[in-house]
Amino acid sequence: MKTFIIQLELHDDVASVRDKITWSKAQRVLLVWPKRARLVIRKLDLAILQRHCAAQGAQLGLVTDDPLIIAYSKELFIPVFETISRAQRNPWRRGRRKKFVFRPHVARIEKILSDRQKRKKDWTANHRKKTRFVVFGIAILAVFMLISMFFIPSAEIVLPISEKEQSLSLSISAGTQFSGISLSGNIPASEHTTIVEGREQIPSSGKQTYPGSIAAGEIVVTNLTEQEVIVPSGTVVTTLSEPVVRFQTEREVRVPAGNGQSASVAVRALLPGSLGNVVAGQIVAIEGEIGLLVRVNNPQPTQGGEDFFAAVPTNEDYQNLRKKLLSTLEQTAIREFTESLSGRYVLPATLRLKEVLEETREPLEGQPGDYLSLKMRAEYTIWSVSRKDIEEVARLSLDANLPDNYQPVQNSLIVTSLSEPVLADHTVHWDIFAVRRVRESFSSEELRSMLAGAKRESALSLLQNRVPTEYSPDIILHPAWWTRLPYLPGRIEFEVQ
Repeated sequence: MKTFIIQLELHDDVASVRDKITWSKAQRVLLVWPKRARLVIRKLDLAILQRHCAAQGAQLGLVTDDPLIIAYSKELFIPVFETISRAQRNPWRRGRRKKFVFRPHVARIEKILSDRQKRKKDWTANHRKKTRFVVFGIAILAVFMLISMFFIPSAEIVLPISEKEQSLSLSISAGTQFSGISLSGNIPASEHTTIVEGREQIPSSGKQTYPGSIAAGEIVVTNLTEQEVIVPSGTVVTTLSEPVVRFQTEREVRVPAGNGQSASVAVRALLPGSLGNVVAGQIVAIEGEIGLLVRVNNPQPTQGGEDFFAAVPTNEDYQNLRKKLLSTLEQTAIREFTESLSGRYVLPATLRLKEVLEETREPLEGQPGDYLSLKMRAEYTIWSVSRKDIEEVARLSLDANLPDNYQPVQNSLIVTSLSEPVLADHTVHWDIFAVRRVRESFSSEELRSMLAGAKRESALSLLQNRVPTEYSPDIILHPAWWTRLPYLPGRIEFEVQ
């Protein structure tokens, strides 16, 4: 039957929907509500739309999940569908109820048949339920018996197999040119870099003289003219001997007019120290144009200039301190390499100073100081090898000399160094000593298969014939009252003593 589908919009109302229905020529009109939206439609509006459809000879149907619209539709006998496809596939119920006609004989017969059918179904259901319980119980019992026979029992067999030591000495060669380990003892080495810094100080061993107090004295200024001469304060007078010592007057002095007239004035050395102590008659020159007008002389020696001695670091002190600090930095670098490279064997013979990044000296060269302090920051490189590589080389060498029918005891290998590593021709050489415990071998899988399900006495006899032991093996069964070894080989464990 042809169906006219109308998709409703949020802005639709009763009038707009009626106009859309008017254009329909089909026998069924299906109004589709928008999803996740609610239209303001009352029960009266639905009744109006239903009557309008009936006036055109069509039946009204709805597609909506609005519970309020669904409730209105039930009251008005308007069919409601979940989707458009179901509305087109399923029949539409009519708006009026069918009249019910009561037929007493037919109803009674139908009731009797219905009761019989119900009793038959109940009996079948109970019978099936009991059968399922019986089958389930048998299955549980069978599983329990299988578990009891195969999984619960277990056995632990203690085998006291004798052991002996296997040892050898081996020369190891390590270098960055090796790419892998070899039976000859070659193993690859890796280069690492670290930066360390430190500070050291030592007492200064040198002595140096430094000027202290300033020398002072008096000079006599003699006039060479017939007029008065004024000598300003700060006029510089000097000696002519080597080294030249310079003095300056401490005040202004007026020399009376007349050739040969003189006056005295105090002078002070320009530089401190004992160099300013000059003997009488040494100060004979005066600087400047005034030297053409007067002459000078010191009738008495100048005095008061003193020197003092101070400790000074020498170049030898610096070299010794630098050597000492570098030695300390080397030990620090080796310690840091050892701590950071866990699982690797550090080769101290390959330690090399790559670069001095910072070096600070106090005091500076030529400056006094009771102590010489040196701070340094340096970059070092070193080689290391993997301890696993060393153990693997030792294991390969031991395996090559392993006696027949013997196998090594797990985790028993011990490797020690017999000599210190030595660097020669870009390769580090040293000797090691390797030792481990070995014992006669046996096939545990084969023994498990042979012992599975055997009695305790038979298993002990079989073990004594097949496995070389120092004394009789011990079999521990779980549970203790079990008389046979487990049927599953995987439940049998061996402990070698």
